[in-house]
Parts: sequence; structure tokens; C-alpha cells
Amino acid sequence: MIRIVDELNGYLYSLRRLAKDNCDYWATHIKVKNEGNVEQAIHQHFAKSHIKTEVTGIKKVDYATIKKLFSKFIIEQLTTNTEDQVYMLIWDIVEYYGIASTAVNPKGPFNPLVSEGALKITVKQEDVFHKELAYFLVQIENQAILTGFGIRA
Repeated sequence: MIRIVDELNGYLYSLRRLAKDNCDYWATHIKVKNEGNVEQAIHQHFAKSHIKTEVTGIKKVDYATIKKLFSKFIIEQLTTNTEDQVYMLIWDIVEYYGIASTAVNPKGPFNPLVSEGALKITVKQEDVFHKELAYFLVQIENQAILTGFGIRA
């Protein structure tokens, strides 16, 4: 799964270029010790950050909510915005979560972001580099993909 997250990061980096480097997009692999203990894994991840970060909320959301994040942080920032191109770019991102899911468990859900939603994570961060941040996490058994979006200040 780590290789797939690395590939997702490469894809997200190319989207950053299409947004004229006004945004940053990234994904991180997180190991969850016990499937039911994802919140602890989230807090531990942010505690290790080199930028002081406080997790102020974790909320289960559906795919429609994540699509709004895609719209605000990616679609509205892109220099290309024809509907077909944008839909394809976003769906490419969504499929990475499916590829990661089937890599972990071939009989698991192909598209966990769409079928099961994600955890939307709210943070307060001493980050002067980004004026706005958004995070969401897709859990796949005892692993997860944390994805972050940032609009530069």
C-alpha cells in the first residue's frame, strides 16, 4: 500500500502544477494498530509533525462532503476547468483509494471512499505557509491514507 500512496503523491504533485503552485496536495500512509483505534493513530501522526498541530475535530463524512473538498481545494484552483477534464482528474484520485483497498484485501471494497466515506479531520496549525487546510482519512482495515490539501497564503 505504501507504493500506491507514493504514486498518489506523484499524481497530486502534478495537480499542484496545474494549480500554478498556489496549492499543495499530499497523502500519507498511516498504520492503525487496532482497526477501531483510528482516532489515536490520527492524533499520533499529527503529534509528530514539525509544525505544531492540534487536532480539533474528527468527523465521519460521506463522499459528497469529500467532493466539496475536491471542488474547493482542487477544481477551483486549476488552470484547466473543462468539466470532462476535471471529472477525470478527480476520479483518478478516487481510484487510488480503491487500488490501495484491493491491494490490502482483494475481496474488500474497491472504492471505500465512495462506499464508506472518510473521516474529515479539522486541525489548528501554526502554519503561515497555508491560509487554509483540509484533511481526510480513508481507513482500509488496519491501514489508512491521510490526504491533505492546502491553499498557500
